[in-house]
Amino acid sequence: MTFMRKLSILTLSLNFIVIGLMAQVQPQSPQKSPVKQEKEQISDSTLKLFAGAIQIVQVVNQQAQQQMGKAVVDAGLEVERYQEIQMASQNPDAEVDITKEEMEKVKLVSQDLQQIQTKAQAEMQEKIGKEGLTLERYQELASIIQSDPELMQRFQQMMQN
Repeated sequence: MTFMRKLSILTLSLNFIVIGLMAQVQPQSPQKSPVKQEKEQISDSTLKLFAGAIQIVQVVNQQAQQQMGKAVVDAGLEVERYQEIQMASQNPDAEVDITKEEMEKVKLVSQDLQQIQTKAQAEMQEKIGKEGLTLERYQELASIIQSDPELMQRFQQMMQN
C-alpha cells in the first residue's frame, strides 16, 4: 500500500475531527421544528463565501493529514498498523496482538496527533472567520447545502468554476 493511500485512510480520521469541531460549537438554542422551518434562500455571494471557506478547510485538512502520516511513520509505525491498533482500542471485542513496544509508540504518536489535530482545528476556525463566516454559520450552511439538492447543485457548479 502506498504512502499516499495510507494517508487517505487518515483522511477519515481528520474529517471526523472537523465534524467534531463543528458539533462542539453548535449553538445551544432550541432547534427549529422541521415542519415550521422555512427553506433559507442562500445568495450567490454567501455561497461563494462558503465555497472559499471549504477550499481553505480542505487545504488545512490535507496539510494536517500529511503531518499526521509523517508523525506515525516517524514514530516507527506503519499508518495501517497504527489505525488497526486504534480501531481495536475502540472495540472491546476486537482481538489484536499488540507488543509493548507498539503500545509505547502508539501512546507517543497519539499525543503528537492530538497536537496536530488541535492546531488544525484552530487554523480551520481562524481561516473560516477570515473568509467572513462564523463557525456556526459555516456549519449551518453546510447543513443547508447538504439537505437541498438544488443548492447542492449550485454549490458544485460554483466549486468547478
